[in-house]
Amino acid sequence: MRSAFKQTGFGRKLFICAEVIAICATCFGVVAWMMESDNRRQERNARAWAIVTTQAPGNSGKAEALEYLASQDIPLDGIDISCARMGGEWDQIELTCERQIYAEGLQLVGASLDSVNFSGTYLVNADFSNATLNYAKFEGASLLHTSFENASLTDARFNGAFIADADFSGAKDIPLADFTDSWTIEGSLPKGLAGIEVLVCPNMEWVLDETKPEDDCAPMIME
Repeated sequence: MRSAFKQTGFGRKLFICAEVIAICATCFGVVAWMMESDNRRQERNARAWAIVTTQAPGNSGKAEALEYLASQDIPLDGIDISCARMGGEWDQIELTCERQIYAEGLQLVGASLDSVNFSGTYLVNADFSNATLNYAKFEGASLLHTSFENASLTDARFNGAFIADADFSGAKDIPLADFTDSWTIEGSLPKGLAGIEVLVCPNMEWVLDETKPEDDCAPMIME
């Protein structure tokens, strides 16, 4: 019966019309799904930006938010989660932060991070390998075990930063970066900073809170 029905002119037209409607319905469903997916992505992006830009010291989820934005290939140039910006009581003279912004383990490998400001931020075990960090600020930041391998560091500022066991191997334009008063501890010298002067302090109990002592530190040219 169905075969005979399709053989009639009216039947063929009706059958074709039904197929077209089915195809259109499928296309509409796909478009609707894509629009809904895009809306969800935009909402997630907006939430991540809100977390990053909201003034809040301590652990407020900024590391996860930054990693998410980077995973969406969103440039993070100019991001400012510094102690001063986040209300962590920043001492511009001593380059210290009373209440640090915690972004421990932050993974921004290959990210676009020109002119970011991480001054006074707790970035222990972070990874900035292959990232562009030109004009970035890490003043007074805690950078223990942090990697800057093959990163671009033109005019980056590490003044007063704690850089014990940090890895700068292969980083570009290190001579153009500022490491004034950056410091480490005995037995945990940073890598890849040949020719750069760093303060080396004795390895004592005070290092547990990564507070540089007033005395006993001596400048040393890295090899």
